[in-house]
Amino acid sequence: MSANVTLYRLLRVFNVNTVKNSIDKMQINGKDKEIDASFLKSNILKIYNNLTLTKIIQLGDYGIAKDGGAYAAVLQNALSQTVYSFVNLNGGRTKLKNYIVLNREHDNIIYYAKVSGVINLIAITKIILILLVGKLNEQI
Repeated sequence: MSANVTLYRLLRVFNVNTVKNSIDKMQINGKDKEIDASFLKSNILKIYNNLTLTKIIQLGDYGIAKDGGAYAAVLQNALSQTVYSFVNLNGGRTKLKNYIVLNREHDNIIYYAKVSGVINLIAITKIILILLVGKLNEQI
């Protein structure tokens, strides 16, 4: 897995890669770094909620010329409501939309889902500054 931050798709600013078969190591800008996996595991949801704005949009066109499309629409709505309830209970800034179209003209199921995320650069800058001040206080 890797994450790249680029400006205007041309200038690479930041690059993070995982190291194969090693959970506690990552490559940050080409240099090997060890990470504290226990901190990430315990705080991953809190970190994600503070750093990103996520948008999930679902669009389903369910043909109800036969009964199968109606049953699939009910199942999809139930699963979506369950996931959306979990997301809302865990906080964060997530926008959720679910559109269902029941269409009598066909019996096919056409489903689209789009997940997009925006990273909050101000929050990342704040976290980096807090970490740097903490390291500076350790040195003094």
